[in-house]
Amino acid sequence: MTAATGAVASISGVSVAQDDDNETDDSDASDAQADEIVTDGPTIGLELVGEGFTSPVGFEVAPDDEDRYFVVDQLGQIHVLEGASNGDGGPLQLRDEPFLDVSDRIVEVSGGTGEFDERGLLGLAFHPDFQENGRFFVRYSAPPDEDTPDDYDHTAILSEFTTADDEHSTADPESEEILLEVPEPQFNHNAGAVLFGPDGYLYVPLGDGGDADDTGLGHVEDWYDENAGGNGQNTTDTLLGGIHRIDVDADGDGDRPYGIPDDNPFVDSDEGFDEYYAWGLRNPWRASFDSDGNFYVADVGQNLFEEVNIVENGGNYGWNVKEGIECFSTENPGEPGDECPSSTPEDVRGGEPLLDPVIQYPHLVGDEVLGISITGGYVYEGGAVSELEGMYVYGDWSRSFGTPNGSLFASPVEEYEPSSDRTEDELWEIQELSVSDSANDRINRFVLAFGRDHDDELYVLTTARYTDGETGEVWRIVPDGEGETIEPHENAVGGEEEDEADTEDEEDDEIDDDAAGDDGVDNETDNESVDGAGNESGDVGNESEDDSGNESVGNESDE
Repeated sequence: MTAATGAVASISGVSVAQDDDNETDDSDASDAQADEIVTDGPTIGLELVGEGFTSPVGFEVAPDDEDRYFVVDQLGQIHVLEGASNGDGGPLQLRDEPFLDVSDRIVEVSGGTGEFDERGLLGLAFHPDFQENGRFFVRYSAPPDEDTPDDYDHTAILSEFTTADDEHSTADPESEEILLEVPEPQFNHNAGAVLFGPDGYLYVPLGDGGDADDTGLGHVEDWYDENAGGNGQNTTDTLLGGIHRIDVDADGDGDRPYGIPDDNPFVDSDEGFDEYYAWGLRNPWRASFDSDGNFYVADVGQNLFEEVNIVENGGNYGWNVKEGIECFSTENPGEPGDECPSSTPEDVRGGEPLLDPVIQYPHLVGDEVLGISITGGYVYEGGAVSELEGMYVYGDWSRSFGTPNGSLFASPVEEYEPSSDRTEDELWEIQELSVSDSANDRINRFVLAFGRDHDDELYVLTTARYTDGETGEVWRIVPDGEGETIEPHENAVGGEEEDEADTEDEEDDEIDDDAAGDDGVDNETDNESVDGAGNESGDVGNESEDDSGNESVGNESDE
């Protein structure tokens, strides 16, 4: 396999491939190489069930609520689609008023220009006992306040809300309790998912702080001296670059309005913050659990590779020592590093292994673009599309930054064994799903996120623009022949579809080295800043700021 050597722009962390003199001119050879990495998969249909959104980045159902589907729009609203569960066909009805509107509490997304941005309202999770207590949790990007370090871009907020009535028909916007505040140095790599695990605890993935390579403003140093920066490997000075697990049903202590599970890896330890569950991640945009409790986390890559990890308690997933199964170099991020360790030193958390993903694909194979920003999904456990049974279904935001050209993938689930030296042959198979009733077998949209309903059927959330317009749509995955005809959206960004290579050339001057990486909202272009004012309460710490400017969360580690 030919390694991708072109410079890539990271958006969403989306990483956008750009031309490189080392790329082969033999398109047939490139196609053959790409076919070895991504094979043809099943053909599916897509049924439109909701439209009129701007940038739908989340789809959730509430426990024991069969007739409502909640859609998170990046601009600050949680909308409600109402109607019968899947099987009856036809679109659901979009309720006139949103369930919750926090647009007055988030940053001005894209500065109001409609351009690409990774900030906004990013995630939603309903409490397992929502029907009894009306509690739910959201992730959003708030403007900086007086406690935000100088030159930082915004603050990542995790908040709890409750509903306004016993029927839980709408949220009470005044019920907000901020649980966690994390200063974010850049506009990108925010992650965004928030989800309950089968253990009843709340999981909160955070990106590495943005910009590129896990370096620059707000990126602390770590144990690996060969590379600059290292929020992903530093668990004592920052919460960035990790997944955090908290108990929202337990009493907190001090200014921390939540409990810590007893088996979190750094409880009673000075090796990291109590909140940590796993680390070594760049931009874990979307995550999900399957019925067996396996935790799938799609991590948007830098310049070369996209990956999916099965995350376990106390796991280190390698960033920025590794990108996927390959070594990573901050000096030359456009090529895999020559060598790197497979574990931390013995004096760093006991010499833990740097765990490899189970799924990986390159951005480029020759001149063939496979994707630039992975969008995590779900293991299919429904009954409508038998061809997907036992497969992890996911996608990629787009094959180019300027054209809505996302991909849908599926990987047969295999037995998982943790490894820090996985080879390409040991990675899971990747199949590309074909979309029936599409002229080019593709979805012709930016793929932002996936959703799952009570029947374990899956949905795809898309848009044809960035952060303006009403091209956002929700599609249900249905069997081949039962979907709708899908054409490129008439209001898509960039107008008529352009040749991908031309699009990439045009963006050389528009997108920085670290293009973006993942699920639409996480795709990056590069440094933007937005000002504003923020909220307070249960913040990321009443402790002193660390070297990166990040405040510590709750109980500071004893270091």
